[in-house]
Amino acid sequence: MPSKKRPRTSFFRKSAPPPPPPAPPPPPVEAKKPERRTPKTPTEQALEALKSHEWYHRERGALTLGNLREVKAVGPLVGLLGDPESPVRGAVREALAKIGKPAVSALKRTLKSMDHIARDNAQAVLNEILGPKPSAPRKTGKR
Repeated sequence: MPSKKRPRTSFFRKSAPPPPPPAPPPPPVEAKKPERRTPKTPTEQALEALKSHEWYHRERGALTLGNLREVKAVGPLVGLLGDPESPVRGAVREALAKIGKPAVSALKRTLKSMDHIARDNAQAVLNEILGPKPSAPRKTGKR
């Protein structure tokens, strides 16, 4: 009997599926120039530091603003007179005293605050800027 020849194929090899079509090229991207940031001034950096969660950043920001005698920092500094951290309050008192007269009206408004710590610190700074309040003359019992 004549033997029939089978086509040679491997038992384990299956025919591979056709390769996927090539992906379309991505759309051309316009080259953007990197946004150029202007460097922050020391005042801007110090004002940002006042908003930090870390007390030592707030302290350093207050000291910097006081050394710069930055009038526009009076509002944020007065807001920190009641800070929970004592070093921050001390730095704020020092900074406001260095700024001087421009801080007086904001400090006087703080005297009406419900926060006794802020009130006491505002009074201390006012005493340093304006001098202590003169006391009323004492009445003596003699005529």
